[in-house]
Amino acid sequence: MEAAKPVYLTVEEYFALEKEAEFRHEYFHGEIFAMSGTTIRHNIITQNITFALRQRLRGGSCRVVMENVRLNVETDFHYTYPDVMVTCDERDRGDAGYTINYPVLIVEVLSDSTEAYDRGKKASQYRRISTLQAHVLVSQSECSVELFSRTQTSNWMLTELSTPDSILNLSCLNLEIPLTEIYEAIEFG
Repeated sequence: MEAAKPVYLTVEEYFALEKEAEFRHEYFHGEIFAMSGTTIRHNIITQNITFALRQRLRGGSCRVVMENVRLNVETDFHYTYPDVMVTCDERDRGDAGYTINYPVLIVEVLSDSTEAYDRGKKASQYRRISTLQAHVLVSQSECSVELFSRTQTSNWMLTELSTPDSILNLSCLNLEIPLTEIYEAIEFG
């Protein structure tokens, strides 16, 4: 039996598909990849992070978006749907758009089926975005958060947090979030 050949779309065809699609697709150099559903645990963690960020950023110029907002990783070539993003750039201020172009923070809640991609190719692509200052990977199977922060020399520094009393320090946004808030209502065992 012959494997199905991938279907390649132009970026315009991809955008048109996304406007009508019942579920989201990521786009990479002409190929599209259907996004799978998430677990309840994944959903709770994503909501906890979004809520914590919105509370702390309220009244400022930054905006927090989650899951169903597309990210322009590489114009005309790579588009994804991170779990949570923050943009503070005026160019991303329009309410009617579908895409964030200038994120300062990207958060991915890791899933068994996507963890290798989230840590590998996707992370590598994200860290090429010039406005990105922090990339956070959050485990849903254990208390574990990894913060990749851009340094003044444009290198990336890793901070690993693994205890509930740890504090996620997002200096790029001048805020902190305790892991107890990220994992509120989540039991490991």
